[in-house]
Amino acid sequence: MNSTHYTEVHLIHQQTQQHTVIQLGGQFEHGNNEWVLDQTGVDFARFRFVAAADGVQLQYLEGDSVVEVDGTAVTQSAVIRDGATLRIDDETFRCELHQQRYEATQPELDAGWLTITGSVREHNEDSIGIYQQPPYHLFVVADGVGGAEAGEVISEFAVKYLLYEFDRYRDTQTDWASVFHTAVKDINDEARSYARTLSEQSGRQVQAGCTLTAIALNGWDAQIVHVGDSRLYLQHDGTLQQVTVDHSTFSTANAGAALQTTAKFATKRNVLIKGIGKSDQIEPDLKSLRLTPGDKLLLCSDGMSDRINDAEIAGLLDGMPPQKLVAHLAKTADERRSADNISVIVVRVNAPGQVVGGAQALPQPRAYIGAQPRPRLSAGVDLTTDYSTETGESHLPLNLIIPVAIVLLVVIIVGLVLVRAAG
Repeated sequence: MNSTHYTEVHLIHQQTQQHTVIQLGGQFEHGNNEWVLDQTGVDFARFRFVAAADGVQLQYLEGDSVVEVDGTAVTQSAVIRDGATLRIDDETFRCELHQQRYEATQPELDAGWLTITGSVREHNEDSIGIYQQPPYHLFVVADGVGGAEAGEVISEFAVKYLLYEFDRYRDTQTDWASVFHTAVKDINDEARSYARTLSEQSGRQVQAGCTLTAIALNGWDAQIVHVGDSRLYLQHDGTLQQVTVDHSTFSTANAGAALQTTAKFATKRNVLIKGIGKSDQIEPDLKSLRLTPGDKLLLCSDGMSDRINDAEIAGLLDGMPPQKLVAHLAKTADERRSADNISVIVVRVNAPGQVVGGAQALPQPRAYIGAQPRPRLSAGVDLTTDYSTETGESHLPLNLIIPVAIVLLVVIIVGLVLVRAAG
């Protein structure tokens, strides 16, 4: 993760002096970093600007224009440096690259979170996770599937495992996408094993799984991992976008889609098509983005998003401190008879010195804060994966320790008896 980063490209038309600003920060995959040129004297052309180590990379996505950077023809991509000349057919632009001053500092976060059972369910199968050790932060929402005997257990395990892995690797030069990809596969393996064991013990088919949506921050850089229909929203420059895609048959939203401006309340239970515990194989969605001061993040389970539409969320994000806002959102969803548990995390990303003190999140059930010890599933149905420590040493799975200890004790007792008999 780089400590410096170009956040804007300014294109100044040489003839008209028209000024166009391309934003690079705070976006994911595509958005404000794309530029379409469709004007008199120029064939249609579409470009994308991406931050690069020594400048900004210009990607020529489509069009029939003749494109040059400092006199060199561009067919697919080229690196633009500050002061470069960009020529598109007969139009010429001067390129200015800008770095925001906040880049040399670390963000200050103001976060609030809440998870509640709600008025309809008897148990809270949701779990949330919070890790804040600046510049490292992790926020997690998991919605359990399978009832109290399974959903509660798996969502708690998933959150604790991700917190454990994040703390384990946080100070290393690591590929976070790879860490989270492996972590989700490990969590899924354990969920599948847990469900098989419960099914064998009960004599019936037991479903055990959860959704998992998380965002990790190292400074201004963020890594997202997602499976299921819990959601992550980003509000940037006053525009709200859903970053994640719902992996459910009831899904109507896509990443970056336009706001849902009317309430669309679910009349039936969403059916997951991808989630922890759904199948032996799992491929989580992985995205990275770069945040800027003023950005706001909202993570939630479908117990909230099924009852509060995007336009309402956008209108509320600026109006309350995060902890008051999560309480308001959870209360509103519950009053609208949400059919599920309700979990909400709101994070405001601020430049240093801009955090306004608000209500602090109090300890609450199903919210796991900070580094966690290596998590285990319930007694008798323990981990089967032989995880390795950072030093590469292997550990005997706990479900084998007791039988081995009993055998060793029997051997010792028999040995003592034989020694006495011989004496």
